[in-house]
Amino acid sequence: MGRVESEGAATLATGMAGKAAATAAAPAEPTSRAKLTAVNDPALEFSILGGRTTTMGRKLPNGASCADLALPSPGGTRIVSRVHAHFKHTPEDGWSITDNKSVNGIAINKVKIVANSAARLVHGDIVYVGVASGAEVCTPCDPGLEFRFTEEEADPVEQVPEPLLPPPENVEPRIDKIHYDKMQTLVSQLIRDTECSICFENQVHPVQLAECPHTFCKTCIHNHLSTVELTCPQCRQVVKGEPGDNLAVQSLIDTLTDSFTAEERADRNALVAKRTAAEMTLSFDFIAPTRKVKKARRTHGAIALPPDFQASFGIGGSASGATVAHSRFAPTRESGTSEDPVVLD
Repeated sequence: MGRVESEGAATLATGMAGKAAATAAAPAEPTSRAKLTAVNDPALEFSILGGRTTTMGRKLPNGASCADLALPSPGGTRIVSRVHAHFKHTPEDGWSITDNKSVNGIAINKVKIVANSAARLVHGDIVYVGVASGAEVCTPCDPGLEFRFTEEEADPVEQVPEPLLPPPENVEPRIDKIHYDKMQTLVSQLIRDTECSICFENQVHPVQLAECPHTFCKTCIHNHLSTVELTCPQCRQVVKGEPGDNLAVQSLIDTLTDSFTAEERADRNALVAKRTAAEMTLSFDFIAPTRKVKKARRTHGAIALPPDFQASFGIGGSASGATVAHSRFAPTRESGTSEDPVVLD
């Protein structure tokens, strides 16, 4: 395209928004991570990712599981329910575990938690999946289901690239980021729409073809029609009439030009001066104008006939004829058509 979108589009967007700027997006929360490591088998561990609910349940005999973390079933028992519990992390409360009304329950540091109620987890806690009931101090149903909970360092926040239209400085924010993104997309589209599809510059003295809605530079479309073919360069519609000025596109281009940098404006002015000089000798006379043929109107008037004109016709189907001398067929007089009565012989 012929123009750089960044600075010019930013200025135009500011004017369209009433000198409003986008508010800065809230910084994204770092992704928290944690893991469960089996106390008796350090090689068995499970990773837990923050920002979502992670379920924990029993691994089925076929290897499948209804939960995100599939725990083994020691000795083929069903100590662990299909969906035994779930983990969750929030920036306010940190990590928590909730017993999903399992059969054998959950204990933290040998203290059983209330079913269907979130319990706080901190670094170093021992989580027992399945505990024996009836004792003040819980006893794990199986030593293989004791896990140490450890928090890990959060993942770094992904850096968001700079937007196409940087918010202007010292301007009170009035629109949110979503509307600002939509605006910069609209401005970029407007800049592209004002390009001439022949020279790929912002149009100079735009003219529109009469046969289709496409607009081009006046000199560009003249050169195309006079040297290539009498068709639209975009839709190939046959051109039969002279193109006309497109004032709406010209007004939009003038607004965009006001937002250009000093260097861009100087290049634009030089291009306009060059095209204006070339247009002094342009003519679209080679295009044959389409004229409508006016249909002649049929008129009725008096018919001049010889004085001795007579008409013969049959009456009542008889073979004998009758001669009529009617005033309608009489010669035209200066005073008008004769009104003599019909004479039958």
